[in-house]
Amino acid sequence: MMQNSVLNYLLKLGNVEGSGWAEDTGFVSRFLFASPPSLIGHRPYSEAPEETKSMDKFHERVSSLLAEPIPYSFEELKKVQFSSSAKKMWIEEFDRAESLCSSGCDYSGFGGLVSKHGERIARIAGVLTVFEESDLIVSEKIMESAIELGKWHLLESIRIIGAGSLKPEINDALDLIEWFRKNTFRLSDNTESGFESTNNEFEITKGVLQQFGPIKIRNKTMRDSALKVLAENHWLKIAKRGQRQIIQLNPLMFSNV
Repeated sequence: MMQNSVLNYLLKLGNVEGSGWAEDTGFVSRFLFASPPSLIGHRPYSEAPEETKSMDKFHERVSSLLAEPIPYSFEELKKVQFSSSAKKMWIEEFDRAESLCSSGCDYSGFGGLVSKHGERIARIAGVLTVFEESDLIVSEKIMESAIELGKWHLLESIRIIGAGSLKPEINDALDLIEWFRKNTFRLSDNTESGFESTNNEFEITKGVLQQFGPIKIRNKTMRDSALKVLAENHWLKIAKRGQRQIIQLNPLMFSNV
């Protein structure tokens, strides 16, 4: 586990044209990335449950695996194998991911990550098979689960690494979109706050954004850089009204909220 700032620094080390040492050496492709949305602000108090049957079952299985004797040679290692149907599913997913690495496709530019995708799925399937106390043959059901887990982690890797290579103003612009979506409707009822709704376009002054917006974007230079990115991509436009600069938000920003 590491903070975003530490990960971004790691990804940018040695970055000359598009990728840094962490990507070029295959370092990041050997991890299963996950960065779920923060629950801060959405964690009401709840009493501890009286029973945790699922957790107890998990701990019991892990303990039993840890208690097994350690093999001292390759011959003693448990060998997990694919069933014929599971192997067919694995090959189909391998080919699907590889085809999406072509120029202009979803995984273009992330070939290093995708090259480990099949291996990751095989490892996940093996772990699930052993954990489920099966006969060490990967079933179709387990392979289906492994593929879904592998696809989720691959998309997370692409999202996280892609965001880590973005310029600061683009990250700030993305944060600003989320802030507009979460706060504009709540504050638009209070005309004294500086928010207004006119002709389906929500408006806010630059001054109000600097005063009440995301803390890291209250810096004038950072605010204007993020607004410039959003304006260039048609998320908003800046209009001058007297001495005030008005931010007019594109209604499409709220279409999927």
